Amino acid sequence: MRRPTITRLVDGLERRGLVRRVSHAGDGRVQRVEATAAGRRLLQRGRARRVERLRGGIAHLAEEDQQVLARAAELMEALRG
Repeated sequence: MRRPTITRLVDGLERRGLVRRVSHAGDGRVQRVEATAAGRRLLQRGRARRVERLRGGIAHLAEEDQQVLARAAELMEALRG
């Protein structure tokens, strides 16, 4: 993304109260963007919807396919570890 595009996105999120800009202590030219409480709630609701959609989809899979996914999840966790 180009800087003007990012600036417009952040401006819109800030107007909606979802993020705030925080100045960098060591470099006045730098601003961080962090989620507000409302922004974090919105992110959490979106995450919960995605998880529920996945859960519902997995529930409709055959038992064998569910076991394959469970094993894949175990392997991914091991890689993360």
